[in-house]
Parts: sequence; structure tokens; C-alpha cells
Amino acid sequence: VGINSILATPILVNGSKVAGCIVVSSVKEDAFHEYDRILIQDIASMLGAHIYSKRMRKAAEESNKISKEMLHAMIPAKVIAKIEPFWDQNSDEYQSRRTSQESITIETFHDSSSGSKETGESHTLDDDLDGSDEVVP
Repeated sequence: VGINSILATPILVNGSKVAGCIVVSSVKEDAFHEYDRILIQDIASMLGAHIYSKRMRKAAEESNKISKEMLHAMIPAKVIAKIEPFWDQNSDEYQSRRTSQESITIETFHDSSSGSKETGESHTLDDDLDGSDEVVP
């Protein structure tokens, strides 16, 4: 066949499951060096991570599809039509709420009669939702 050098490495998914193999061959003897082996291993690692990511995305999409089917089976269509824009990422309602939520700031003013001084510090809505009572400047 004329092949005198072979460099092969497995494509691992999730660190242990073999999804395939990358094989590089040459007619030259000792054609591959350490940096060639490292390069092929890095490529195989990136492919494995990409395959894993695609599988996880597909599983999540299937799970979301099943969840929506179950929801549609339990809730009347009129109700779903009203609430669907809130979770449909492609809807204008979803996009406008997401944009407005990111820009909301809350001014905090403490009552001076209670002994605390009045402040004009502002923080985001997310700061209020983290469960702490301290004001973030």
C-alpha cells in the first residue's frame, strides 16, 4: 500500500465515549512529530466537545418539545395564546421585556425619620432579586 507512517487518535465524547477516530497517514517513514500528534489530539478533542454539545442541544430541544406538547394538552388554547409570547424567544414581547428588564434601575430612598440617612444610590432589579437587603452602589 505504501503507507509507512500512521497517526491516529480517538474522538472522545464526554471524556470517555468513542465517537470516531482521526487517522492521518504518510508514505514517508517517521513523517509525524510530537507537535503533529498534539495538533491531531487537539482537533479530536474539539470535535468531541462539538459532538457532545450538538447532542445536548438536540436533547434539550426534544425535551422542550415534549414539555410544550404536555402543556398544550393540559391548558386551554386561549390561555396558551396569551402566555406563549412570554417564553417564545422569537416573539417581540419576549425581546422587549428582556431589553427593558436589563435597563431597569431602582432608586432607593430610606426614610430619614427612622434614623437612617437618605441615599440616592441605584442598583439593578437583579440586585433586589438576589435575596440580600444591602444596596449596591
